[in-house]
Amino acid sequence: MIHLRRTVPAIAIAWVAVLVVGCPSKDPGELVEQAQAQLKAREFDRAIGSLTRAVRIDSGLAEVWMLRGRAHGERGFAREDGNDFGRAIHDFTRALMLRPDLADAFYFRGSAFHAVGRTEDAFRDLGRAIELRPGFAEAFLLRGTIHASLGRYDSALVDLDQAVGLSPGEPNVHMVKGLVYEEMGRDDDAVVAYESFISLVGTDPTMAVEVEAMEQRIHEIKSGLKTRVLADPHKDSGSGKDDPGRE
Repeated sequence: MIHLRRTVPAIAIAWVAVLVVGCPSKDPGELVEQAQAQLKAREFDRAIGSLTRAVRIDSGLAEVWMLRGRAHGERGFAREDGNDFGRAIHDFTRALMLRPDLADAFYFRGSAFHAVGRTEDAFRDLGRAIELRPGFAEAFLLRGTIHASLGRYDSALVDLDQAVGLSPGEPNVHMVKGLVYEEMGRDDDAVVAYESFISLVGTDPTMAVEVEAMEQRIHEIKSGLKTRVLADPHKDSGSGKDDPGRE
């Protein structure tokens, strides 16, 4: 069974705005640069430490709060730690207090809300991200994925079609559409979507597991073997609670 619990984190991490803060040595700008390199190396603890030092030096930089929220969120996905998601929500909220127009902060906070089972808050934030940036393909994709996990397939397709229109070369859109089509009994459409996903991924070795899974789905559809592929990842895991981080 393919579970959207693994899909949502992949989507959320894949679309990250690049923060550029050009500052002299030994100030928040240098710490941000260090943190970006640490995040790239998946050294989450070190990145969070660097960014915590940065906000202690200057707590008025929205982009630094947002980047620390991203670091907490990525560590949460890596460790499946609800406390980290709560800290991420705290940091994104601080960023939005300083910059209410940060569409990326709404997007990432929406992802964190979904991770702790606060679905309506997730929808609210993703909707706000789209209002601020109507061409925000990533937000449409994530919102469509959440709709799909709740069995709201028609709403999911509306958002996923928007995402395809805005970013037709993004493989994950086609994968999620295929899963939705299967649940709707639209097997031919599912096969087309999966084949589009495989074609777009090409020979990318980092996507080998996903490609194998989609090839298996195609085989099962064509062989008349079908299993349920979509489910609400929070149905059995509880809603989780926020645990705001501290400076």
